[in-house]
Amino acid sequence: MSDDSLIDKDGVVHEKGWDGQYHPKQGFFGPERDTDWTGQPKVERDWLGRPKEETDWLGRSVQSRDGETLYRRSGSSGGSSNSDWSSDVAGALLGVVLIIVFTLLTFALILLWKVITSIHKELIARYGEVAILYELVGYGGLLLVLVVLFSLSSIVSSSPDNYGYAAPAPYSSQTSPNNTQTISGQVSANQLPATVVPTLSPSSSTYPPPTMPPPTRTAVSVQSIPPSCKASVAANFIGIWNTPPFFARLGCPISGELKSASAVENFQGGFMVWRELGDRVYAIYNNGTWGRYPKGPSDRFIEGTDPEYSCGPQASPPSPRRGFSKIWCNHQEVRATLGNATEYEQGYCMPGGGPCELFQDFENGTMYRSSRFGNVFILFSDGTWQKR
Repeated sequence: MSDDSLIDKDGVVHEKGWDGQYHPKQGFFGPERDTDWTGQPKVERDWLGRPKEETDWLGRSVQSRDGETLYRRSGSSGGSSNSDWSSDVAGALLGVVLIIVFTLLTFALILLWKVITSIHKELIARYGEVAILYELVGYGGLLLVLVVLFSLSSIVSSSPDNYGYAAPAPYSSQTSPNNTQTISGQVSANQLPATVVPTLSPSSSTYPPPTMPPPTRTAVSVQSIPPSCKASVAANFIGIWNTPPFFARLGCPISGELKSASAVENFQGGFMVWRELGDRVYAIYNNGTWGRYPKGPSDRFIEGTDPEYSCGPQASPPSPRRGFSKIWCNHQEVRATLGNATEYEQGYCMPGGGPCELFQDFENGTMYRSSRFGNVFILFSDGTWQKR
């Protein structure tokens, strides 16, 4: 039995998928079920016999992708001997009750047959052949009463609350406050090994940042390790990561907080960020998309070999220099979307001092805290980004 599999009120087994949500586990003949001989789902129960709902590390009920409330499976690693004992006792008591009901029903049928036989003999002796008509009317009325009683019992037994299961609450998600961008797009993000690290010098020049919506700041002060993640989310990012839909879209962290020497340069249509750790360049566009570079060896700046300006006017601005220049010149989509540089690149966390840019990589993206702009940029692996 899978340690992380759960079960719904109908006995359908659910397993966590790659997207972090629980999906029905498919067997050879359809969804896999785990029920006892009476058809009831095998779930852990408390000492009162009520099924135990599974909760996440924030105490919220775990639901399937379709909004079904999920319960712990009986006998799973997260269960207890008390739960198994109570489940066995409940099953044994149910079996005893069924035997008693069956026995009483048998005696009732025998008694009913004797009563009917006695009434038949009495009617024949008193009314003759006309008694048969009276019997048919009586039996028809009795049959109608039995049908009504059977229908009522079926309605009662089909109610989910009859077994202690509450109807699942509809899933609700909150849209983030103002200025949240969710833009579809696809940008390739190949990971390449680091080779040559370009050297970018800080500058005292200051220019206004690119026009973007005002941020919504989130105060953070703690670290947290969710039960399903092996690494911790850094204090600078945990407050945002805990907010839907970011933890679902980003997944678990695959690195710690990275304090890296960096460089930032503004353009007409966005900005570029160089991260020394991993030798990465992020092109972040004002249209809500982004791309990661280099894409190949030709995108890497080689000190002493490559010219300072790979293309464009030999001045910055309007042309970027060195590592930014190679990517800007080699990729037409970067040049067309960013436009011209509006400033000289700014260095951060360099040997001469200054604040550092912070990064943390996740399964499905990267979070980047910018000391330049005072915001956290969430870069999703589908090529879109949001800012907080």
